[in-house]
Amino acid sequence: MLESAKLQRGNKSRKAFIFTTDAFLVLPLVILVISAFVSFSVTIKETIVMQEYAYLIGRDTIQYLSDITATEAGIGASNRSVLEYIVVQIATSNPNLQSIVSSAIDRTVPATAGYSFEYRDASGTWVQVRQGGNINKISNPKFQTSAVKVVTALTDPQAPAFQNCAASIECLPSPATRYVAGQVSGPMLVRIRIFI
Repeated sequence: MLESAKLQRGNKSRKAFIFTTDAFLVLPLVILVISAFVSFSVTIKETIVMQEYAYLIGRDTIQYLSDITATEAGIGASNRSVLEYIVVQIATSNPNLQSIVSSAIDRTVPATAGYSFEYRDASGTWVQVRQGGNINKISNPKFQTSAVKVVTALTDPQAPAFQNCAASIECLPSPATRYVAGQVSGPMLVRIRIFI
């Protein structure tokens, strides 16, 4: 009986020794899996945060341009929003369109980001109006998002200035024939792409 107790203790200690050795072999693998999971989840979180940051820049810029008037932005003497003003300039093929867009957007986009302002033409292709900000980010972005808005604008109506009625054609029976009504421009799809 004494010998069987000794044998059982020997078997138990051997099993314990084998279990301990297995645990020591598995422990580095468990640590490796946990550390890989933690570092992978941090990378995903950083990617999501940067993607959201880029989207917020684009969305806020589009919202700012639709809220502020052209007069307040200092780009023209109009009470239209900046986006409406830009759409009218696109419709009338203003040659200064790039400088207008630059004046409106450059101060709103952070220096760490690049942007591309575009509109969709009648054929459905995106036409780039201006690239600005950090140009290096545009050519080699880590993150890229875009914000889109539909804009409809009305061009200014034109009426002849009223002058001395005795010598002016405005006093004739049909002065309305000289009135040029404003025309609807749009709806036009505009977007800003942000590169970080």
